Amino acid sequence: MHPTLGNFVERHADAVATAHEVTVIYPAYTHRVSPSRETRGGGRDANGNALPKVIILYFPKWYRRFPAKVRARVLEEAEALPVKPDLVHGHVLYGQGRTAAAAAELLDVPCLITEHWTGYLPVNRANLKPEILEEARAVGRMVDAVLPVSQDLNRELGALGIGKRRITIDNAVNTEIFTPKDPPERKVFRWLHISSFHPMKNPEGLLDGFKRRTEIGGGPAELLMAGDGDVRKLIRAVRKRGLEGRVTIKGAMTPEGVAREMQEADAFVLFSRYENLPCVIAEAHCCGLPVVSTDVGGISEMVTQENGILIPSEDTEALASAMLHIEENRSGYAAREISRKAAERYGYPAVARVHTELYETLIRERAGNALPPA
Repeated sequence: MHPTLGNFVERHADAVATAHEVTVIYPAYTHRVSPSRETRGGGRDANGNALPKVIILYFPKWYRRFPAKVRARVLEEAEALPVKPDLVHGHVLYGQGRTAAAAAELLDVPCLITEHWTGYLPVNRANLKPEILEEARAVGRMVDAVLPVSQDLNRELGALGIGKRRITIDNAVNTEIFTPKDPPERKVFRWLHISSFHPMKNPEGLLDGFKRRTEIGGGPAELLMAGDGDVRKLIRAVRKRGLEGRVTIKGAMTPEGVAREMQEADAFVLFSRYENLPCVIAEAHCCGLPVVSTDVGGISEMVTQENGILIPSEDTEALASAMLHIEENRSGYAAREISRKAAERYGYPAVARVHTELYETLIRERAGNALPPA
C-alpha cells in the first residue's frame, strides 16, 4: 500500500474514532497471487486515543477487472462483524462507493460517502470519463449524503448532478502532533513546502518564484521542500536555477517528521495548480505558520488575511512578492491565534463532533422512516 496516498481518509477515520467505535474494511490491490486478509489497529495509541480497527482485504491486481467479486468479499466481511454497525461511511464515490452503498443496504443502515477527488473540478473536467461521472451520479443517488471536503468541491459536484444531499465537512488534523512551537533563533528566514511533487503541485514553478524572490531583495531566506515524488528531478531543477545552498530537497516524511519541520519553519508555501482542501495547509496553520498559497479550489476557504496570502496560480511575481511580504511582516501573524483557530476547525474533536451530529441525524431519519411493527 502507498505510504501517503489517501492519508486524508485515514485521518478522518482516526478523528471519528475519538468519539465512536470504527471498523475500516479496506480492499487493497497488490502483487500477491491470491486473496488474503490482515487485521490491524484497534486498541489505543500511546496517548490513550482509540484507534480504528482496520481489516485489509488483499486482492491480486487482476481482480480490478472483477469488481463484483471484490464487492462480494467486502459484503461478506461486513456481515460477519461481531456488532452490527449503526451506519456505513465510505470514501470516494467512484471505485468502492457502490460497495459502501451495498453494505449499507445489506445491513439496513444509513450510508454516506466523503469525496476528496479533484477529478470533478473544472480544470480536470475535460479528462473526466463519462463512465466515471455516471457511476458517481448513480452512487450519489444510492447514499443518504455525500460529504465534499470543501465548499468549492460541493458546488462542482452540484453542477455535475452528483449527490442528492451534500454536506461539506473539512479534512482533519491530529493536533497532538501538529501543534505550535517557537522556531529556533536564526538569521535566515525558513520557508517550508510539503507535497507529492506532482505536476499539479507545481514544484518547479515554486523554485522559479523563490529564485525571483532572491533577485528582488529582502533578507536571507531558505526553502526546504520535502515529499514523496521525484526527488532527483527536483534536485536537478534546483541546480539548473543556481539555488544550491538556498534550497534543500528531502524525501517522504512521517506525519511526526512533517510536524517537526513545520515547528522549525517560519512560514509555509504551496504553489499548486489545483486543489480541494489541502491537509498540509490545515497542518501548517495548526502549527501556527502563515501560508502563501495559490487561490485554487477550496484554499480560499482556509487562507485569510490573518493567516496568510492568496496569489494567482502560475504567477511567480506574485509569489515572490507575497513571500517577501510575509518575511518582512512575520510578527504581524500571530502564531498562537492561527493555531487556535485552526485546531478549533480541523482538530480531531471538532471533525468528530460534526460527523457525530450528521450520523445522529441520519440514524434518526432512518428510524423515523421505518415501518411500525404489524
